[in-house]
Amino acid sequence: MQRNIIMQNIKRYHFFILLLLAAIAYSNKASSQYNFSLSYEEFDIFFSPKKCVDTIEFTLKGKYAGYKLKLYLKNCKGEAHFELFDKKNGLRMSGNYDNAIDTLKKYRLGRYLAQPEGVEKYSISVIRYLYPIKAGKWVYYEGEGKRKKSRTVTYVYTTQ
Repeated sequence: MQRNIIMQNIKRYHFFILLLLAAIAYSNKASSQYNFSLSYEEFDIFFSPKKCVDTIEFTLKGKYAGYKLKLYLKNCKGEAHFELFDKKNGLRMSGNYDNAIDTLKKYRLGRYLAQPEGVEKYSISVIRYLYPIKAGKWVYYEGEGKRKKSRTVTYVYTTQ
């Protein structure tokens, strides 16, 4: 009798452990489903978010060199609100991005060092990334946060 009870408990524990492992495997698959880099071309940033909902600050290079970008990421597909601040911490632009429609691909080249003269050898890999799209009202500011102009961005989706 007691042996039967012990066997039933062991079976329950096995079932519970299997159920727990299945749940962990599913959650890992679900969380990695959108584990792509994000590309916001307007600000020349390309990164992989650590969390889907996060506030991330960047010091920009290129077109907005030295400016600070605050990106309020709403999900892993790139939906976000942003604020761009100049070098004196004045608000220069704010706006929104909608989720990327689909993943895109690009090549990443890595050059091998110490090659014989006249030989160039590269490693190549394909990177999948998301390209969130501009959306809603974008506001541009002059010095001291004075509103200069705004524009509303909308899209008409087409199929080919």
